[in-house]
Amino acid sequence: MKKEKHRLLRWILINSGFVFCIYHALFKESGIAQNITIFLVNIQAFAVIIGLTSKKMQKEQREKGSTIPLWLDHIYDVAIGLTFAAYGWFWSATVFALTIIFLNIVHNGKYDDETI
Repeated sequence: MKKEKHRLLRWILINSGFVFCIYHALFKESGIAQNITIFLVNIQAFAVIIGLTSKKMQKEQREKGSTIPLWLDHIYDVAIGLTFAAYGWFWSATVFALTIIFLNIVHNGKYDDETI
């Protein structure tokens, strides 16, 4: 139970920081925040792609499960993706959408060697 609270707190802190960067990048038009946001989206995509290629990481993700309910995670992800698209950040919106799809494949275990 304590580990789950720790994971939830970490999820809240990380995603709050991400939303903070997005807010300053899109609404305040901060160049630094824009660069950080683009970097974070690309790093997240890279990490998920590595997760797709590692059977060990997939197994660990399935065993741990999601930190938050999937419906809440999907609402958060769709809101971020739509925000990117609405402000013309189509590359980031596309990369973020693919990341969501790949992450769901990893979490749901619907990925195997024949999928490639």
